[in-house]
Amino acid sequence: MPGSLAIFTSIELLIVTWFDFKTNKIKNFWAIINLGFFFIFLFIFPQYFKFSLLHFLWPSLMLLTGFVLYILKIMGAGDSKFIFSLMLIIPTEEHTEYLLYLLCSTIVIAPIYLLHRKFQIGRWSGGKNIFAPVILLAWVGLIWMHFLKN
Repeated sequence: MPGSLAIFTSIELLIVTWFDFKTNKIKNFWAIINLGFFFIFLFIFPQYFKFSLLHFLWPSLMLLTGFVLYILKIMGAGDSKFIFSLMLIIPTEEHTEYLLYLLCSTIVIAPIYLLHRKFQIGRWSGGKNIFAPVILLAWVGLIWMHFLKN
């Protein structure tokens, strides 16, 4: 993964996480921005991005999973659309590894978040869940391991 792409995505994730904390919402604006950048990256980084079914496999499965989590009121619609679009701007060969980090960061953050929620508002469920920190932590793990390998 090129360093410029890693820096761009890191900055975007920091901004999205900040807005998610502030408003409890990830706006569709970010998904649209990512879709636009995906098409730009097809030309700028053709060695990392291909307009192929393989590149859309994991993002599409994440969108479907996010839809189910939205119906169950676990994840917001903006969160699932954002993860879909974020995965489009992650090189294809990094998808599986990023999803592993996403799973691990969910396992680490979810109990902390639930305990915080229990003691802050007195209940385990209800209200909106903030998922951007989980996405950011997974990205940090991917970048950290990627640059340790190189």
